Amino acid sequence: MRKQLLTILIGGTIVTAAFNAEACSRLLWDTDQGIFVSRTLDWMEATRPTLENYPVQHEYTLSLAKNADTAKAKYAVTGIAGYGGLLADAYNQKGLGGNILFFSPMELPEEDDSDAIGSIRLLQHIVSQYATVAEAVAAIPGMKLREDGSIHSPVSLKIHYSLQDVSGDSAIIEMQDGEVKIWHGRQYTVMTNQPDFQQHLNNLQQAQSQWGHADQHSAKTRLGTAANINPEDRFVHNHYFLSHLKEPTSIINGIAKLESATFKIPHDAPNRKLKGKMTAYATEYTVTTHPESGTAYMRYQWGDSYTQFNYNFKELQATGKRISYPLDGPLLSGDITEQVSNSQ
Repeated sequence: MRKQLLTILIGGTIVTAAFNAEACSRLLWDTDQGIFVSRTLDWMEATRPTLENYPVQHEYTLSLAKNADTAKAKYAVTGIAGYGGLLADAYNQKGLGGNILFFSPMELPEEDDSDAIGSIRLLQHIVSQYATVAEAVAAIPGMKLREDGSIHSPVSLKIHYSLQDVSGDSAIIEMQDGEVKIWHGRQYTVMTNQPDFQQHLNNLQQAQSQWGHADQHSAKTRLGTAANINPEDRFVHNHYFLSHLKEPTSIINGIAKLESATFKIPHDAPNRKLKGKMTAYATEYTVTTHPESGTAYMRYQWGDSYTQFNYNFKELQATGKRISYPLDGPLLSGDITEQVSNSQ
């Protein structure tokens, strides 16, 4: 296994580069009402999301390898999974949460050891075992990591990770060039996709230098992007509109405000070529969460399903049940917590 190094990155030089434009965004907003987190799941096809509830002491495999060891969870976990088992978002009973987003430069060895933690299982492992971002960040450099590859996806799932807890602490985690790179701090509120996170910070610094004072911003303010759907543009756009959100008056108001600021990808917008054919990576769903209360609102928009509904993950965790519930049905609406709880 290649040696893994922990790197804390804060500054850097501004450079430009061209990258494929896969999609997804994560935004974190720290307010007087607590933190709010919103993410889009943007992809080339429906991922058939399910709401997964795992009780305390549930067992899970450390990777997708046939010889993978299992572990027991210290905490109950609830999250949204795609492709029959990939947790894209998850929160535990202590309020530690995380998100995975596509990241094409990800590099990890194909470690064969049974105790290696796979890239697809890493988020589940973190929220199953740790209570805070700081605990997880301290543990990650000592983990033996491997690349899991694909899980029923049309392309290999290379990913990076964001973590957050109810204190407002945040971390961005990437594996690239033989290193585990971690940006740890409350200031890291936005994540999109490639290029590496440091390049996004450089781009943002350059864009902000053109914005002027916030009280002079208007609809004519030039954001310093190409105004398209690529990850670099979305990183800047998400930061700009997040910076203008005013304190929410309630939990529901906070969810509504943050969801409105989260960049969505239109259906059928040309993105990049895959096997010689132009593909689109539209927003399949947006989920916006208030982790302290367990409140989550989801908007699903794919195929013939266009729905908006909510659930409370703390209430689901309190059931102690192992639950898997489909979230792409066209008739879902309102508070579905009870129907999810009673489904299994």
